[in-house]
Amino acid sequence: MKYFVIILFSVFTGFCMGHVLTKKEQKLDSKVYVPGMYRTQKSFMEVLGFGRTRGRSKISREKSYLKQLGTTVAMYYDDGDSTKYPENPNEYDIDLSLFCPPHLQGKYIGLPKDWKVPDSWEAFNQSNSPFVFIGNSNGHYTGSSDTPLFITRYGYQAGKDFYQLVYEDGHVSSISKASAIELWKKAGVWNDLD
Repeated sequence: MKYFVIILFSVFTGFCMGHVLTKKEQKLDSKVYVPGMYRTQKSFMEVLGFGRTRGRSKISREKSYLKQLGTTVAMYYDDGDSTKYPENPNEYDIDLSLFCPPHLQGKYIGLPKDWKVPDSWEAFNQSNSPFVFIGNSNGHYTGSSDTPLFITRYGYQAGKDFYQLVYEDGHVSSISKASAIELWKKAGVWNDLD
């Protein structure tokens, strides 16, 4: 009987702690932003580590990296002086951590620790970067939602049958392999033997 009471008390305490950990955050005032006020509620199983955490999939991480690349490029043109793509990708001051995405988990060709963004777009596309620049190095940035900017390289994709592509306006979409091959050919990184 004594062990039954201890077990029952332990289970009750565990559920109480789970309720406290997964309790919805209350909004204080909708006009004043409080950090975490729009965060989604995790289930008890997610808190324990057994459930699937929302928004942490490999695909969403890959989209996030591409969106950051698109945002970096867009911020470069924020001053409005010039819209021409620079010949040297280093002028964008791209965060190097974007080229070592954790979703690859070392199963593809890794980048050396001292890897730097190459000095030309052609060298960038021929490097081991998991992303390929699709724009024309002699072209101009328009901020268009129809002009592709970067695409995931073949073999580095998080999805099974599709590839992620970021456009100049910063939105990311998924495209089929056939559409991706056309873009890789345009960038000079695809040959039909792949």
